[in-house]
Amino acid sequence: GEWINSVTNFMTKFCFFFCYSVLTQWYENHWGMMSKSANLVLGYVAKLLPVPICYPLQVITNRMQTSVAPLGPHRALQEVIRDSGFGGLWQGAESYYILAIWPALEVFIFDQIKRSILQSRGLSLASEISGPAAFALGALGRFLATTIVFPTIRTRSLCQKGVYPSVTTALRGMYCDGGIALIYQGLVPELIRGVSYNAVIMSVKEVTVTLCRQVLTTVVLRG
Repeated sequence: GEWINSVTNFMTKFCFFFCYSVLTQWYENHWGMMSKSANLVLGYVAKLLPVPICYPLQVITNRMQTSVAPLGPHRALQEVIRDSGFGGLWQGAESYYILAIWPALEVFIFDQIKRSILQSRGLSLASEISGPAAFALGALGRFLATTIVFPTIRTRSLCQKGVYPSVTTALRGMYCDGGIALIYQGLVPELIRGVSYNAVIMSVKEVTVTLCRQVLTTVVLRG
């Protein structure tokens, strides 16, 4: 399931950053610089918008990765529909009413600390920071956000596998079976995976934007 997992991650991140950039540009064009609360709200909305399209891919990926026997995407899709009907492709999607705050918190933490760094250096807020600094901020943002929303991450995974029919049922079931410890089971591996993953993404993003600006500036000057 690695290749479809990569496609799913690409689509999810692309859709989130695309929606986020469109919403923030629209906001700043109409009301000027974003406040901290507006930044958080727009990040939340940007995560919710692609859910109807991206969520079924996550369900299929989850089924492929957790199946005892190897499954292809088509077979995994058939199993999901067989077990839960067509609506099974969106089973547990209600978790995103909470999970949408996850990337919003990541970006919020990243942007606010980044602004502080740029202001302390007397640079424009439209500037970028270095790759290593972006890596550190990306890691910090992911660590804090993941710790806050992990119970919902875990319930979403269980709903996608068909273990529980809904997020609230999953939370009640896990709490009754093992308390808070069971709800947070798997947090460390998720932090190890997610923190490094987001740190690399944010670092590459800042470096790429910086390079694109330099190339465009060079082209304009030569033109």
